[in-house]
Amino acid sequence: MAFAMGAPLMSNTKWRELLQCAASYGLWCQVALVGDSPGRDRERLCSPISPAMFLDSTVADPSLTGACPHKYSEILWVRYPRVSRNRALDRFLVSVQAWGVFPLVATDAYVEIRGYENPAD
Repeated sequence: MAFAMGAPLMSNTKWRELLQCAASYGLWCQVALVGDSPGRDRERLCSPISPAMFLDSTVADPSLTGACPHKYSEILWVRYPRVSRNRALDRFLVSVQAWGVFPLVATDAYVEIRGYENPAD
């Protein structure tokens, strides 16, 4: 089933800097890719990745999604659950908010960074 997706909200540089920062805080995440079906491993927590694995336009470590490396433009959203493993989540948020505005949705359960307007879940 095709769906309409809004305009991109994140550039390669923003994704790279944000993901490197999250990795430096040791944050675990969940990832959805453009074109994924809603049930695809989105609930799986991905362990922190070495900041060196975030290249100019690609995440070189396949563990981000449990599959092959991906381009930043393929990321629908990255979600950082508020779980005990992510004790540094609030410090991470303070760091990235100092950089400017990000397409961020925060709830009691998670913080989500969106790659596109109106992502289809």
